Amino acid sequence: MVYVKQDGATWVEQVVAAPDPSVPRYCSEAYEGETCSLDFYSYKPLSVATSESGDVRLLYARHRYLAEFEAECEAGFGGGFCDWTGSYTTLGSVHLAWEAGGELTSVQLASGFAVYGADMELDEAGDMHLAVYATTDVLLGGTPTSLEVRYLRIGSDD
Repeated sequence: MVYVKQDGATWVEQVVAAPDPSVPRYCSEAYEGETCSLDFYSYKPLSVATSESGDVRLLYARHRYLAEFEAECEAGFGGGFCDWTGSYTTLGSVHLAWEAGGELTSVQLASGFAVYGADMELDEAGDMHLAVYATTDVLLGGTPTSLEVRYLRIGSDD
């Protein structure tokens, strides 16, 4: 995810969050008895809030995927085929990023669930109200089985 802003006649890009390209995200072709372990992060933009003074807040989700697979093969025409079977876990968190002193800063707001979407509104006092669509139960392949809405309020305590 990249934050892009205009500074005079120049466009400036800053990386908000990015997966490590050297970490594998998929298992290669399967052969009988072979194992595959995955441990990687992905990032998903959720919302942006801006103020009249030009402040920008970037809301995003970070998902950590952990998997332990073993190849199971069946004989068949042309030699058969193999498929990966095993356990799969998704750990998620919600983060907020903003620019301070020309650099991006971010903080984790909440964790313990996988985030699939969010809505964010800014009220007159400048408080952010977030409706986060999440699940704590993800099946193999990333299919959520129990969705829930979580409410977060970020702002001053008056």
